[in-house]
Amino acid sequence: MKEKLYTPGPVEASPLILQAEARPLIHHRTPEFRAEMKKAGEGLQRIFQTDDSVLILCCSGSGAMEGATVNMFSPGDPVMVIRGGKFADRWMNIAKAYGAEVTAVEVEWGQVADPDAVRKALKANPGTKVLFGTHSETSTGARHDVKALAAVAREFDVPFVVDGITSVGAMELRTKDWGLDMVVGGSQKGFMMAPGLGFVSVSARARAIAAASKTPRFYFDFNKALKSWDAGGDTPFTPAISLVRSLVVAIELIEEEGIENVWARHAANGAATRAAMKALGLSIYPSVSSEALTTVLAPEGITSDAIIKTLLKRHGMRLANGQDSLKGRIFRIGHLGLYSAGDILAVVGALEDTLASLGHGLTSGAGLSAAQQVFAKSAHRESAAV
Repeated sequence: MKEKLYTPGPVEASPLILQAEARPLIHHRTPEFRAEMKKAGEGLQRIFQTDDSVLILCCSGSGAMEGATVNMFSPGDPVMVIRGGKFADRWMNIAKAYGAEVTAVEVEWGQVADPDAVRKALKANPGTKVLFGTHSETSTGARHDVKALAAVAREFDVPFVVDGITSVGAMELRTKDWGLDMVVGGSQKGFMMAPGLGFVSVSARARAIAAASKTPRFYFDFNKALKSWDAGGDTPFTPAISLVRSLVVAIELIEEEGIENVWARHAANGAATRAAMKALGLSIYPSVSSEALTTVLAPEGITSDAIIKTLLKRHGMRLANGQDSLKGRIFRIGHLGLYSAGDILAVVGALEDTLASLGHGLTSGAGLSAAQQVFAKSAHRESAAV
């Protein structure tokens, strides 16, 4: 049975992107490849919604997070991290590993950051060098209001660095307009690609901070990376040639659809999935849901492990389990990247069958009907707009 991914990364890859990745290799120190790098970098600027440089790194999203961290402070500097999930905690763990003095704004898992709580924390910690936050918290499925949080950071003139790994290319995110100093992305999420590329947008202020940073680093020295990029779209180290070439195709596909249409499609996918789960008598876990994934509490008496295993066996669809204390309690349905209304209806129908087979009482077809109603309203709005 063919397995289809409904995980929040890696996601289903477009065949056109995979074909581009399979092209014969070229050398990276050539005008041909530099032209492709330049095309990719300029496309990323449009998707990130910024005119600042967006670095293309040969690493996972976590590597890009490390790069964003080590260039934004010197050892011993006070920094602040907005917590609330496993990936928000990654900011804290990286910063501590490189000698920062970390203050945490505590957010209960599944909840979202309160701008007033962040304001209070910044007021109580004058001299904070940088604020780290998360847009789409993949471990919980929560969407944090980074636009509002950025406004708070500006009140204190504190640079704001955002994990946008599951939001860039899937959710509305306006790097320049919202005043985000660095935003991190990853190839295996909204870009519909294989893992292996990390992206970081770098504002003028972030450039200056990186130039002054005393944190030891080598591969992730953004001063080197920006110098090479400014010199003509080059990289200081060997890039992931095949992935960069497939990134060009990914950007073309996103821009062919239109970035705002991409955002709207993801919003409709999320709304339909959540409506379906509620119609099946299930509860959505986060207080405010990300458009990139839907996180659902397993019904009483059934573990998420059982749901995931049964769905895979019966329908060849793979969901993601909860992490840490949420393992066995929640399941995560990824719908970022290539997914259409038909894909959402397929997984909803398969989940109805799976839940019924595990003894969960439900009305057959209720989830599908709820999802269809959301898509019908979404299609009506699109028609009206046209």
